[in-house]
Amino acid sequence: MHEQTLAVYRLLDELRRRHPGVKIESCSSGGARVDLEILRRADRVWASDCNDALERFSVQRWTGLLRAHLYELAGDAPRAVTHYRTAADRTTSLPEQHYLRMRAARLAGPAG
Repeated sequence: MHEQTLAVYRLLDELRRRHPGVKIESCSSGGARVDLEILRRADRVWASDCNDALERFSVQRWTGLLRAHLYELAGDAPRAVTHYRTAADRTTSLPEQHYLRMRAARLAGPAG
């Protein structure tokens, strides 16, 4: 699998070299196939190519949660709080809601 992945990187690099204006999009299969090298090479990454509304809702929930963690890691607490709260609103799991709201509250501080 590793050689196949490296071949995809080489292919994308060659396409970009031959056609500098080309826009490259990637589909991450629900987030399972995004890595830093694809992010470096693609202009856009879709969370899923699924067009079923209910299934996409679940995929987008996890994508939003990933955004929250990334904003937190980057030190952007206000955006992280927004995404944690949104993720909490989109789940029916009470333990998950509690965890996400607590995480948002911790980042928001006393004024949040």
